[in-house]
Amino acid sequence: MVSLAFKFLTAVNIKKERLIFFAFLACLIFLKFGFHEFWKDEWQAWLVARDMSLSQMLSFLNYEGHPSLWYLYLKGWTVFSNLIAEDMLLNFAHLIPVALSLFLLFERFEMPLRDKIFIAASYFIFFEYGGVNRGYALVVMLSILYLVLSKGNHKWWPSIILLLIFQTEVYGAMIALVLLFYGVYQYGFNANKNSLLLGSLGLLLFVLTVYPRGNEDDFSRAYQEQLFSLENLGLAFQGLLANTFGIGLIADTSASGLSGFGLVLSAICLVLTSLVFMEDRKILITWLLGLAGFILFCTMIYNGGIRQWGMLFLLFVLLREMSALKVGTPDARTSWLVIALCLAPLVHNLRACYKEITLNFSNAKDAAAFVAEKIPENVPIVSLNKFETAAAGAYARRKFYELPTGEPFTYFKWLEKVYLPTQSELILFAKYKKAKGLIIISPNPVDEKRFPLLRLWKKFDAENFKSEDFYFYVLDLSKGLS
Repeated sequence: MVSLAFKFLTAVNIKKERLIFFAFLACLIFLKFGFHEFWKDEWQAWLVARDMSLSQMLSFLNYEGHPSLWYLYLKGWTVFSNLIAEDMLLNFAHLIPVALSLFLLFERFEMPLRDKIFIAASYFIFFEYGGVNRGYALVVMLSILYLVLSKGNHKWWPSIILLLIFQTEVYGAMIALVLLFYGVYQYGFNANKNSLLLGSLGLLLFVLTVYPRGNEDDFSRAYQEQLFSLENLGLAFQGLLANTFGIGLIADTSASGLSGFGLVLSAICLVLTSLVFMEDRKILITWLLGLAGFILFCTMIYNGGIRQWGMLFLLFVLLREMSALKVGTPDARTSWLVIALCLAPLVHNLRACYKEITLNFSNAKDAAAFVAEKIPENVPIVSLNKFETAAAGAYARRKFYELPTGEPFTYFKWLEKVYLPTQSELILFAKYKKAKGLIIISPNPVDEKRFPLLRLWKKFDAENFKSEDFYFYVLDLSKGLS
């Protein structure tokens, strides 16, 4: 039946690749707009872009640990935030680079179609970077676009795209360095003068944007305490290989640590990925050096997690395409190796999509609906943890208050220590606001000994993908607030 459908489509000049692209796009739209709730990481970039001036935003990004491109891109969309629901806007903004990535993958990449299908159906390309609204989508789109433009006679465009890749994410900058290295290694310095020039500028802008400035204690908690240790090396090796190409086969290394099986699986993944590039020595060396760079970064600076480690999967895809361009029609065994390396990510993607449909991704949307329906605008809502409650405020388009400053907030600074107020501070704040009482929002049940006057009103603790729960308490100072 499928074969007959393909024959019919071929007869009416609809390419198989285009049909498959539209099928993937339709699945993504169904998932994103039908089921996906945003969690705090997705909302944070939007809130920063919406509520800060351009200069404030650019000077704030060292707290975010990301370059500026995603924030600049979102800022253009925030112009419409009073006309269209913000979650819809963010979904649309994210969908555009994702759709372009898939289109270029299926229409312009030279690797076999079966490789493209398994890559597009992998957890990282489809769900982590395609479903979850983060700036990693720009890394995928721009790096794919770079390869497509590099095939033509474009003098400046590939170099401009390379500069932009440096402005996406830390791991995007690492991918840009690998692409720049390969260009020089394969074609020499003279053929890459433009790329070296704009790539160097891109790297400089990246460093100026994200280099930590401010409270050293805060920033030190985000990075590795030791410059180098064998344990960190093992964690990076296992996370980047076993948790990427064998995702779902072992527990998350960042949470569960090293295991004998995980290290063996990592070694197998290293061998299999290297075998994919055996037909071209320069690409094989580029892959091994790129992998080594990722491992050293995770060992010495920031260990990361599944989301970051998946960038290595993207680098693998890019080098796979470069290999297909150079070698021409690859050996079928190479193609089956690629498919084998995509099997665990494909199965994990199916699990993730099933969870997305059957579970809330976060409880933030339900908590926000409760805020909008039950809590008048003139009743102050105090957050006991602004990091973990910001998503509910974003959905409700409501500013919560933080203590001890007593200021309203929408976004937050990563790495700031959470301040837990006392009950007397809550009472003082209510008096300062001339309010008959307060609503307290917390990501966890409060300590009854610390807050004996707080009464639980409503909780949103149903099982959810990101374990984002919300508890609403009432501080009643007049016995008239219910």
